[in-house]
Amino acid sequence: MSSSHILPVVILLGGLIFVHELGHFLVAKAFRVKVLTFSLGFGPRILGFRLGETDYRLSLLPLGGYVKMAGEDPNNPLPEEDRGRGFLEQPAWKRMLISLAGPAFNLIFPILVYFAVFSAQTEAIAPVVGQVVPGMPAAEAGLLPGDRIVEIEGERIYAFQDLRRHIDPNPGRSLRVVVERDGERLDMRITPTTVEESDPIETLKVGKIGIIPNPAAPVVGITGPGTAAYEAGLRPLDRIAKVAGQEVRSLEDALVRLEEQHARGEPFEVLALRREGLAAGPLDLGIPRAVKVRILPVDPETGERRELGVESGELYVSRVVAGSAAAQAGIARGTRLVALDGEPLRSWQDVENARRRKGGEPFALTVRVDGEERTLTLAQAAKTQMDEVTGRPVTVYTLGAYGGLPVLAAPVEPVPFRPLLAAEMALSSTWEVTRKIAIGIGKLLTGQIAFSNVGGPIQIYDVATKAAQQGWEYFLHTMALISINLGLLNLLPVPVLDGGHILQSGIEMVRRRPLSMRTRELANMVGLAMLLALMIFAMRNDVIRYFFSG
Repeated sequence: MSSSHILPVVILLGGLIFVHELGHFLVAKAFRVKVLTFSLGFGPRILGFRLGETDYRLSLLPLGGYVKMAGEDPNNPLPEEDRGRGFLEQPAWKRMLISLAGPAFNLIFPILVYFAVFSAQTEAIAPVVGQVVPGMPAAEAGLLPGDRIVEIEGERIYAFQDLRRHIDPNPGRSLRVVVERDGERLDMRITPTTVEESDPIETLKVGKIGIIPNPAAPVVGITGPGTAAYEAGLRPLDRIAKVAGQEVRSLEDALVRLEEQHARGEPFEVLALRREGLAAGPLDLGIPRAVKVRILPVDPETGERRELGVESGELYVSRVVAGSAAAQAGIARGTRLVALDGEPLRSWQDVENARRRKGGEPFALTVRVDGEERTLTLAQAAKTQMDEVTGRPVTVYTLGAYGGLPVLAAPVEPVPFRPLLAAEMALSSTWEVTRKIAIGIGKLLTGQIAFSNVGGPIQIYDVATKAAQQGWEYFLHTMALISINLGLLNLLPVPVLDGGHILQSGIEMVRRRPLSMRTRELANMVGLAMLLALMIFAMRNDVIRYFFSG
């Protein structure tokens, strides 16, 4: 186990434990409660120092930390000089705030972390349209690839991520959008459509206009025999590299250049890359072979002008799984999907959405091969598997055909320092993550999410080291996420946790008298047993996950 692996864990866990205990410490000090020990870790003292009345120490077992205050144990009487400064001597509301401070600091700390992350951003994906999804609001409004979005509702847009703040919360609301195209500014009205976004925690309805920052790779489809492109030797899923000697950057670039050259009526050369071999999902993994063709816009025998016959390769099948429903129906690589149950398909996402809705029901799929359309009837294959989130068996339906276009890197540009926006994003990110984790904990406790998802120290070690390998920004995001987890879990009303102490103080405030010693001891024993059981269960999950999961 190298130091490069241990250090991220020490920083992540040590930092979060320090923040948590610092909350208890500072509020206790504010109420003049005597703090005897501030410890990171449990067990024997390894090293530390004494400052004033407090021993600051690092202890042997790095499984947490604690702040020991005078007068916590009712069985140990306070020295005369500490009278009035003991923890249990304080009013219930003060004890409640001291207990609350640790989790509160864990929930406040991510705001600072996110602010640091957002403030440190010097570059971001440019607010330039890479692709426009057919049939979505952006396409209907006339937005085109290459358009730069400069304003939404009067607010300046500096980065693509800025768009979500305006579009996601506003489904169904008409938005004024200003774009730059070829040096000119255009005013548009775009109304985001309502789309359901699902994750293991919840399903939300958000606004979408159908734009993607990443340009599509110049992978084309060929409509059929008799066209200029087909007769020249181009085939579906060829990737255009050059048109008339000029390099092609994206699908939009390829289609425009091909149409321009074809419109001139003169022969021109096209260099394409054709992958032959393996293909996985929407990505071809075969070795590319250069194919150079000469396109003749005019038929040399008849003198008649030919149709170019080139379109986006979006709806062309790039891979078919052997033995799948698609393979049995005769669908092969290069097949063009046209319609499903009579509804025209505009993008591969349409295919995915439609097949999910159909489940195991038979449906009619119209396809085109070599320019000829035919309609197939097929039903997806059903497979039962365990849902990793709920731990329950679910039925999954698969078509066995994959398509869609590979994408290119989105353009990145410098962005100005915007502290107010960074603060707003830090607050909203902290709230959103806190909300989702709270829902997740609720679903975990009610059995909607399987307890097999609970992780222990091995998973924390794995998450911390992998986060560090992804870079400091990803590491800080992970640190914020775990800090919120720690804060919320400590608020659970379980004796021995902060939430249990808060509950006890609350009951005392209502009853106007403390709980009996016997009740508190019994509650602490139950809470400790619950906590130990949870730790054992989490470690069991870790062992199964990392050593016996195959």
